[in-house]
Amino acid sequence: VFSSALSSGINAEYGAFLGFLTYQLSKTAKTPDSGETEMEGFMENALGELAVEFDQDFDGLLTKNELAEWFYTVDIRDKARELQQIWDGCELDGDGQISRAEYSAFISPLQDASFERHTERRFLAADTDGNHLLNQEEFVQFLFPELSEHMAVTLLEEELADRDRDGDGSLTLPEYLGLSNA
Repeated sequence: VFSSALSSGINAEYGAFLGFLTYQLSKTAKTPDSGETEMEGFMENALGELAVEFDQDFDGLLTKNELAEWFYTVDIRDKARELQQIWDGCELDGDGQISRAEYSAFISPLQDASFERHTERRFLAADTDGNHLLNQEEFVQFLFPELSEHMAVTLLEEELADRDRDGDGSLTLPEYLGLSNA
């Protein structure tokens, strides 16, 4: 159900994943005098298993595009599963939408004041039709705002609120760096 709503935002994560994987593989590359590292053995086994499943041209090697397709498939599946579990826990009245009260009742044991502010800000920003209810597409934007371009301002506002220790609406260098004495 949630896969289509997730797919547009996941594409942006490809580059980061491929960069990380390339870095991990380069850290563990064999040198003539070093032999095989533990990480390299793990990566070879893991990639070998992936190659069987995602090697689209059956050449025994995974290209960046094949790895990206794997990442895309796994990430969407996992996020869709997580979203479905949360949706099922929140959407109790069967109307196909989640109200702020339904979400708060589901998550209330985990909330503190800062979380509550972020939740309210995100809920309002994700409610693109302004009906004070989130449909499934809006719920994806609410829970994974980093996947939605229009939620970027909300994420920046959250970051500012979290770091602005003196409450002046701007960040000093120590606040930006997260230094505790700011």
